[in-house]
Amino acid sequence: MAKPSSTWDRVLSEFQPLTIALGEVSYAYNRLQERFFNVLLHALALERPEYFAQRLEFYPYVLALWHVLPNDRIQREFAVAAVAKLPTTLDLKEGIELLEWAKKKTDRLAEYRNLIVHTPIDYWPVKVTYPVMDKLPKLVPKLGGVSTKPSNISRLIQMKDLSFWKALRNDFLNLDEFVEWTNRQIFWREYEHQRGPVVGARRAWPHKPRLPCVRRIDLIESAAKTQTTSSQKSRRRRRPSRGQPRG
Repeated sequence: MAKPSSTWDRVLSEFQPLTIALGEVSYAYNRLQERFFNVLLHALALERPEYFAQRLEFYPYVLALWHVLPNDRIQREFAVAAVAKLPTTLDLKEGIELLEWAKKKTDRLAEYRNLIVHTPIDYWPVKVTYPVMDKLPKLVPKLGGVSTKPSNISRLIQMKDLSFWKALRNDFLNLDEFVEWTNRQIFWREYEHQRGPVVGARRAWPHKPRLPCVRRIDLIESAAKTQTTSSQKSRRRRRPSRGQPRG
C-alpha cells in the first residue's frame, strides 16, 4: 500500500540538512554548467554580421551539439576548445586562459558534486555513551550506503559536518559568476569590434576567485589515501597458524 505524503514528510524531515546540502550543491553546479553552454553559444556566433540575430539562429544547432556530448566534463572541454581554437581577430588570449583555469577547477570540484549526488543518504550507527542498561545503538542520518565505494567512504569520513558542502556550493557559485563575467568581456570585445568603442564600458577581465574548497579537497584526498593505506597494511598482517613457529 502506498504511504501518504505526510508519512514521507516525517521520514524525510530527519534527512533535511543533508538533502538541502545536496540540493544547493546541485543548484550551484547546474548554474555553472549553463555558463559553459553560453561560452559555446558565444563562440559559434562571434564575428558574424548580426551577432544577436546569429545567436538566436545558432541556438538550436548549439543545443543539439551540447546534448550529443556524453557527459558534463566533455561539454565544458568542448565549450572552452571552441573559443580557444576559433580563428578570430579579437584579442581573447587572456579570456581563454581564464576559461581554461575555470574549467580545470570545475572538473576538480565536480568530483565531489558527483560524490554527494550519487551517494545514498541513510541511517548509520554512531558511538555514544549510554546508561548501563541501554544497549541500543543510536542511528543518525549520514551520507553513505552499503553500495558506496570504500574509497568514497574514506573521503566522507573526513567530513565532520556540512561545512564542506556549503564551501563546495560557494565555490561553484563563485565560478559561475566568474565564467559569466569572462563571457561578458568576450561579448564586449565583439560588440566594440563591430560597432566601435562604448564610453564607460568595463574592459578588464575578471579576477580569479578564491576557491577554498579546492584546498580542502586536497587535504581530504591525502587523509583518505593515508587511511586506505593503513587499512591495507593491517589486513596484510596475519596471525601465524598454531603449527607455524613464531619468529
